[in-house]
Amino acid sequence: MGIRADQDNLIDIFERMENFFQRLELYTRVSPPPEMIGIIVKIMVEVVSILGIATKKMKQGRLSK
Repeated sequence: MGIRADQDNLIDIFERMENFFQRLELYTRVSPPPEMIGIIVKIMVEVVSILGIATKKMKQGRLSK
């Protein structure tokens, strides 16, 4: 993959995360049921994981180029 493709992928990831956080904001305005809170927590853990992977890949790309 080229640098441009990597940047496009990162932009796509951040746009998807933005959409998720917009929906999450709506969910938090109403008191979600406990089952929903558990799902939201699991998704947030995955979001943090994705950010970690993206950060690692970006650092690797900078160091290798």
